[in-house]
Formats: sequence, structure tokens, C-alpha cells
Amino acid sequence: MTLLKFTTVKNIMEESLPDGVNFLVSERAVNQMSREIDEFVLRVVRKACRMAGYSKRVTVKAEDILMAMEILKGLKYGDD
Repeated sequence: MTLLKFTTVKNIMEESLPDGVNFLVSERAVNQMSREIDEFVLRVVRKACRMAGYSKRVTVKAEDILMAMEILKGLKYGDD
């Protein structure tokens, strides 16, 4: 079970295709992308929560998300 609706993910994927490209996106591809998005969000939020915690806050701010994204950009998948 993923958090984003199937149609939302499919629309994002289809809108991301280059102009003039007539590819179809399979149901399996959309489901896999949904799982990957969930995992990505989970990783960012966990890291952002740590950033907020280091600052002695219980509220995650946009700056925490941005910092988490920068940290995760430097890591290979699964290193955190």
C-alpha cells in the first residue's frame, strides 16, 4: 500500500515524458514508482526529523527538508 494515489503517480510519470514521445506507462511501473516515492519521502523525513532534533525542535521546517536533501544527495542509496 502506497501513500500516493495511483492516478496521481501515473499522471506525474506521463507528464514527465519528453514532448513528442508516445510511451505508455504500465501499471507495474506506476506501482513500483509509488513504492520508490514512499521510500524516498521516508528517508528525507527521517533525516529532517534528526535535523530538527539537533536544533532541539519538535517541528520539521523547510530548512530541515532542504538540509536532509543535501545530505542524502551525497550518500549512495542505503548509506544512511
